[in-house]
Amino acid sequence: MLVMLSDEVLELLTGYVDGELTARERAVLMRLLERSSEARGLLRQLMEDSHRLKQLSAQPSEPGLPGDFLQQIAQQQLLQASRQKATAERWWLPLLAISSVASLLIGACSLLYWYNAGRNGEIKTGNVKKSVPLAAKNQTPDKKQIPAQVQPAPPTPNEEKSKKPLPAPSPAPPPADPVIQVAFGDLVENGRASAQLVDSIKRRKDLLIDIRVSNNPLAVERLRAAFHTAKINLLADPGARAALREKDNRKQAMLNYLVYADNLEAGEMVKILQEISRPDTSGAVSSVPSPYVNALIETISETQKLAAVLGVEAERLKSSEAASVKSTSDWREAMVLAPTPGKEASREVRDFVERRPGMQANTMRVVIKVHQ
Repeated sequence: MLVMLSDEVLELLTGYVDGELTARERAVLMRLLERSSEARGLLRQLMEDSHRLKQLSAQPSEPGLPGDFLQQIAQQQLLQASRQKATAERWWLPLLAISSVASLLIGACSLLYWYNAGRNGEIKTGNVKKSVPLAAKNQTPDKKQIPAQVQPAPPTPNEEKSKKPLPAPSPAPPPADPVIQVAFGDLVENGRASAQLVDSIKRRKDLLIDIRVSNNPLAVERLRAAFHTAKINLLADPGARAALREKDNRKQAMLNYLVYADNLEAGEMVKILQEISRPDTSGAVSSVPSPYVNALIETISETQKLAAVLGVEAERLKSSEAASVKSTSDWREAMVLAPTPGKEASREVRDFVERRPGMQANTMRVVIKVHQ
């Protein structure tokens, strides 16, 4: 049964997207998202709307209208459209309640009518009303007047063979893994949030981690350093390298970078997230705050989707899954992909797919989406 989201829930979702929730409000929202698929879907939509809004705000405004004023108009329109869509999808709920009450009233009137007709000994047949004496009701019919019941003919051998047992009902699909919300400020090393995150993802096989950052090039560079600490060499195809060299901040804000890695353990993945959540203290003057803001983690269960991310045939990933050869090197490889989904894989990406080792036990594949 669908549940209409209240205004308080909508305010929590919009506050989460804007980064204005307190720690207590964020904890309340995370518990709600674990129970409500509607809230998760609306949150995903609001984050996409926020990203599109940032793309609009990065473009030059028309003459005569301040940029801040246009941004406020677009933000109000996106928020109003999201709320109207969540409400419009449930326009039929009042009609369903009215029709249910009407059905109950009609049924009650019908039962009352037939009960009174039976007590008065009256039976209506068509438009003719006949009175049945009460004494006649108690008379037993003559046995001679009862026609003999016709017994059905026994089935022929061919009919018995044609009868097949009905197939057993298919089992219900297992419940989908809930979406996990992560605020990078909560990922303190050896903290409670990190331990809970390990428990939440260790039984999953393939992950999609949608990460919102404040600076795309800096975020990718921090991710490269974190992978290097885990002995994973983060490569980049030519399209990704060219995009990362772009110095225009407005163009960078409109790009989405994808990173593919496999044979990662749950604890190892959480350590990488911890590493990128800390400020950079390697500089000689002062530390640089982490550009990572928050993330949504969900399960990808289809090899076709992973193959589409890499731009290769799904059979290449399946054949690698069937392999059991371990890499002879302690170092592994991951790949930064060009920010143009659906593009044919480059030679570097195809070589990377060909030399991947087989998937090891208790490991997972991860697709990381980095965007402003």
